[in-house]
Amino acid sequence: MAEGGAYELLKGEKTYRAPDFETLMRWARERRITAADMIRPAGTEEWKRAGDLPEFSQLVDPSNWWTVRMGDSAYTAPDFATIERWTREGRLNTEAVIEGPRTPPGGVLAKGLPRLAPFLRPPLQSADGSIPPRLRIDGVEYFPKDPETIRLWISEARVPPDAEISVSGGPWEPLGPSGLFERELWPEGAWGDHMPDEPSEPSSEPSRGTLGAPGQAGEAPPESAPAQQAASQKPVLHSGWRIVTLNEELVIDDPSRIPRLLRSRRIHSFDDVLHPSLPDGRCSVSRAIEILRLGRRRFPWWMLAVLVLIALGVVFVLIDPMNWGIRLPL
Repeated sequence: MAEGGAYELLKGEKTYRAPDFETLMRWARERRITAADMIRPAGTEEWKRAGDLPEFSQLVDPSNWWTVRMGDSAYTAPDFATIERWTREGRLNTEAVIEGPRTPPGGVLAKGLPRLAPFLRPPLQSADGSIPPRLRIDGVEYFPKDPETIRLWISEARVPPDAEISVSGGPWEPLGPSGLFERELWPEGAWGDHMPDEPSEPSSEPSRGTLGAPGQAGEAPPESAPAQQAASQKPVLHSGWRIVTLNEELVIDDPSRIPRLLRSRRIHSFDDVLHPSLPDGRCSVSRAIEILRLGRRRFPWWMLAVLVLIALGVVFVLIDPMNWGIRLPL
């Protein structure tokens, strides 16, 4: 699928418009697109099923999804790169369990994965024993560590004015009319009926900020679509070949090193290789070896035939069966 221009997404009877291909891919990574949804470049007539497009087939296939468990909560990510992003954003703590296509049944502890461990947050603990404020949005409770965190969430359009707040364990009261936070903190349109013209997320992600212990304090409300769109960034481009494994990410300049890394078991055949020259920009290690023809080289039989002919010629000259009087110079 060409990556230029806008795209249209058909979900049921409603059509959404993505301004560019990156936005469409972001929706897929956020699980806003299913395999049955239809996609087409804006201005064209032919719809194509998302599950049949190579750019989206893995992202919309549940068998490729990953699960993050923290206490009683579970979150689904379309790929391991999304879990890495959540970790770097401070959404995962040291008690998180990761389960996916490359882990044993039951998953592994996030703190045991070198690519995640440095960015994991410890479970939230109250040093002075005070009761932090609580928020309630659509019946779901969230536990920010202090009022400044709530101010940040409000400015990021993650807390609506009709949310409820409980201070120091007190009764619930409407957040907006409470007077605890200035009306100007909320982004434009927060007090009106404006709704984002994007497909909704099917499930929440682990929230930003310092996370609490599983099922306890520290979870932030999920981002709204406008906040996510503003926070999205273009992917960082690498000049070399990127090989993404479960434990590390390698960058090499010469793809001919891929078979050697595979033989030394630093990488596996199912790991991902990323480079602009590959179809769709990424594929598995085994597929990359096939595309780049990096497998075992065939013996150059033509060279052996040439050597045999040369040897026969030398023998013919030495024997001189036709008595032509040919002699090799000494």
